[in-house]
Amino acid sequence: MEEMKPNRKKTVYFWLIALAIILLVNVLSYQTFFKQQVTEVGYDVFMEKIEEKDLDEVSIESGQIVFTDKSGNYYKTGIVEDADLYERLYESGATFGAEIVEETNPLLYGLLTFLPEIILLFLLWRFFSKKIMKKILI
Repeated sequence: MEEMKPNRKKTVYFWLIALAIILLVNVLSYQTFFKQQVTEVGYDVFMEKIEEKDLDEVSIESGQIVFTDKSGNYYKTGIVEDADLYERLYESGATFGAEIVEETNPLLYGLLTFLPEIILLFLLWRFFSKKIMKKILI
């Protein structure tokens, strides 16, 4: 009986297509499910929210201020030199703070993100290729 050898070229194409699909699904799912809907507004809207005491949380990040109102809507605006900002935020009763920048290793993040999917895909591929080989040999 002649032994069937797997076609290496088809296997490489399969893995390239599978990895492209995994990458696309991750990018789309991150943007859709994990990012809050943030409305960009002017600094004047931010100041109005402070005066109306309609702020819930304020996060001062690098280059922008992200804040939520009492209704739970997310907003962002640019940072403007404002010496009294922290005092007005404190008086408005809002919870506020600054961003703590933590460096993450991009290689580790990539492995933790894609490794489980790649393992699952590899196991499925092995399972189905063995089933197909059994049917061919029978």
